[in-house]
Amino acid sequence: MNKNKCPYCRGVKRIRDDLVHYTRRSILEIKHGNQLWSKFILPNNEYEVMAYIRFCPMCGRNLMEENNEQS
Repeated sequence: MNKNKCPYCRGVKRIRDDLVHYTRRSILEIKHGNQLWSKFILPNNEYEVMAYIRFCPMCGRNLMEENNEQS
């Protein structure tokens, strides 16, 4: 995969978007350059967790280099 055009680390495509037992949804995506967001949606609740990451889990691109260049 071309690291410059990776849709996952560019925030265009979700890493995971699964329907679990037809009642819950599990979403994993990169937002804002180096934030990995995990969202779990239940019928009555929604939970989100964020962690800062250094590399794209799909293509391996160093996300910190890009953030430093933009500063």
